Amino acid sequence: MGVDIENGGKVSAEDVLARWDPVDPVELETPKEGGGTGNGLQVLSSNHRQKLNPVLLGLSGKAVQDCLPHLDIGDADELCNGELKTTSKANGSDGSEEARKAMTDILSGRRVLASKETDDAGPTYAPWSTRYVGHQFGSWAGQLGDGRAVSLLETTSDQGGRMEIQLKGSGRTPFSRTADGLAVLRSGVREFLGCEGE
Repeated sequence: MGVDIENGGKVSAEDVLARWDPVDPVELETPKEGGGTGNGLQVLSSNHRQKLNPVLLGLSGKAVQDCLPHLDIGDADELCNGELKTTSKANGSDGSEEARKAMTDILSGRRVLASKETDDAGPTYAPWSTRYVGHQFGSWAGQLGDGRAVSLLETTSDQGGRMEIQLKGSGRTPFSRTADGLAVLRSGVREFLGCEGE
């Protein structure tokens, strides 16, 4: 991190956490014609994020079908569930490992989508986070929750209504209370299983 500790230099928590900030553009292995992602977005990461090796453990075919039926998930459904139930094959996808890896990188937070257009505050589109506040146990509690939710995008469903695609525990946010914002595997598995129950 460029700190000379032997001569009295100190490392702050902010220095350590800043290594996660996605500020470096990533060259795509197979860029679209004309460069970039083909949709006005760029892919960002950091040296620290690139060291991650995310593994897709589960996939809700129903969630993909209901929320993002046109998303090419490659061979993700086959890998996770043993059969293709979603529409990715029907839409002409070759079931590639490349599409699954790209999806896994974005959903894990290893790579981040942001607009190429920027203003003084940074990209005009990028993942965002919010916090919620309220009363708890009869008195004002201020911020509730750990502030780890990161919204990737908002879309509409074929059944109607708006849906927000979120990550929880993928890294720090302005509201993650000076922590790293990461979740351990057990809480992610517990939430996934809770969502899949009918």
